[in-house]
Order: sequence, then C-alpha cells, then structure tokens
Amino acid sequence: PRSTLFPYTTLFRSIAFKIKNSLSPELELMRPSLIVSMLEKTQQNVSRNIEEFSLYEFNIPHQKGYMDKFNLPKEDWHLSFVYTSKNPQFEGSPYYQVKRYFQKIVNSLGIDLFEYELVADTLDEDLPIWVKNIIPTFERNSSALIIKKDSKKREIIGVIGEVNTEIKSNFKLPQYTGMFEINLDLLRKSKQKVKRYEESSKYPPLIQDITFTVKDNIYYKTIEEIVKKTIEDKNSTVVTECLDIYKENKDSQEKKITDRKSVV
Repeated sequence: PRSTLFPYTTLFRSIAFKIKNSLSPELELMRPSLIVSMLEKTQQNVSRNIEEFSLYEFNIPHQKGYMDKFNLPKEDWHLSFVYTSKNPQFEGSPYYQVKRYFQKIVNSLGIDLFEYELVADTLDEDLPIWVKNIIPTFERNSSALIIKKDSKKREIIGVIGEVNTEIKSNFKLPQYTGMFEINLDLLRKSKQKVKRYEESSKYPPLIQDITFTVKDNIYYKTIEEIVKKTIEDKNSTVVTECLDIYKENKDSQEKKITDRKSVV
C-alpha cells in the first residue's frame, strides 16, 4: 500500500496477510478488501478529468481473523462498486445513487429480502469481523449495513453509502462519491421470490419530510418503526428513508433526525 492511502493504512496492514516472497514491497500484502483497489482506480480516473463514472470488481479478499472451519483464510467472493461525479445531477447523499445500482442487482436476481440499518446506529462489537474492518471507509451518518431478512438470524451481507470525508480528501475525489461492498456468497444464499405483477396506485404518493429532535441515544430505526406504526394501515403502505442525522457537536446530548415518509 502507498502512503497516499488514508488514515486506515495501519488498520489494513494489521489485518492483511503478508506474502513472504513478493515481487515488490507494493505487492507484499494480500487485499483485506476490494475497496482499497477501487479507490485507487477511482483516483486515477478522476485525475484524467473523467467527470462521472462507475467502477466495479468481483474478487476474493483475505483478512486475518476471518477464517473457515479448517482455520484457513475464508475465501468468499465479493463485489465492490464505486460511483462518483464532479457535477452530480442528483440531490442528497450519494448513498441513494449507489443504492439504486444495488437494487438493480438484487431485483434482477428476484431477491427483495433486505433491510438497511444506519451505520451510526450500530455497535461495532456486534459486527462480523470482515464488516467491522471496512466500516472506517464509510461516513457513518450516511451509510448503512445491508441485512438479510430471510434468515432466522441477523446476517449482514455488506455495507453501502458515502465514502468517508477524510478519504475523499486524501484521494482528491469528488464530494459526491459513494460505494458498496457485498459478500456474494452470502447474497446467493438468499431466497428468491416469484415476481408478480402489482397494480400501481391510481393516486400520487403523499411525501413529507419531518425533522425530529431527539436524545443522542435514540436510533433512527426507532423513529422509523414509530412512523410506520402510526400511519400505516391495510389500505396504505408507508415507505421511509433517513435524509439526515445532525449533531451540533460531538458532545451534544441531542441530535436532529430528518425522515422522509411516502404514503402510497
């Protein structure tokens, strides 16, 4: 890894396997995540004045501590994706743009069994080691864990959202840069649903943005459940999404959560 990587270079070196007879110092570490390479390739394209593009890679990362039943490095196939734009045509966080790409992937597979949990609302000690190690690459307040809903146990298959601000600065990337990395071996185990036609509503959805001022220990998931329980009935469906979470400073005991609800 080059010194231009980011503040987590030390972390990545500590979790990466070292190759004893590497061809060069730059190739002595096995990648613990595809994200590092994706960011470098994104930087190269941005430096060539390409204003908007997407990149993806399928491959197998290796991490210390992520082992199989034989105590060997677990070799799961991953998919990493980056989208960046110097002049974005979209409002809001790049999280929503990269989420559209993820949805296209799972929709094409006939899978629709996921929920999204804000990274800022998650305790790191509860995460699988491979997820915990890539979390620092993302902005915690505008990124989410992708969680399977078809399993009896809580299973995280990836992380999606906005690239960490400090990393964007170090790599000289546009502010509108988002990405995801998912574990394809876990994804392919998801149950597929049979696609059925559903008639669209004759009426336009009712969309409203609401900002809640809450104590710092209140998670967005709690707000989402209350909104849905209060409004949803048998004749309507409520779709919610988190637009923003804001604290005046890190020591503040309160925060503002902006939620967008759509009633269809």
